Amino acid sequence: MVIEGVYGLGLNKITGPKQFSYRGHNYFYSAHVPALADKRVDWLDGRNICREYCMDLVSLETQEENNLIFRLIQQNDVPYIWTAGRLCDFKGCEGRPDLEPKNIYGWFWSNNREKIHATNQIPNGWGYNPWSKSGHKKIPQPDNAEFDINQT
Repeated sequence: MVIEGVYGLGLNKITGPKQFSYRGHNYFYSAHVPALADKRVDWLDGRNICREYCMDLVSLETQEENNLIFRLIQQNDVPYIWTAGRLCDFKGCEGRPDLEPKNIYGWFWSNNREKIHATNQIPNGWGYNPWSKSGHKKIPQPDNAEFDINQT
């Protein structure tokens, strides 16, 4: 599920209620649920809401899936989203040289625990780097802008 940092909830993947299926994954745009349409949530609350629907935040593992989600974001005029991407900056991540520097090598998909390709490189099989060159803070992402967006 993708969480819109300003508006509320977004797209779900895995099982549960679905708006459409794509390549074996179910997706659900939760902003179409009236009770969730204007809800502002932080990453953890977004993930937990997704799990109430037996889903999880979306992980953008292929260029094709990234393009699909990008189109849906544009079509629904969504300014911000949450994905399953998580920075390994908590207990158990310290002292791991493979994660340094953390803003480049320390990201993983929380829904499947797969490491995310280095943020400053084009992932294998992709034609572009999916990280925005100017995120919320007008600097290259990941910019960890959650506090600026939601004060959380």
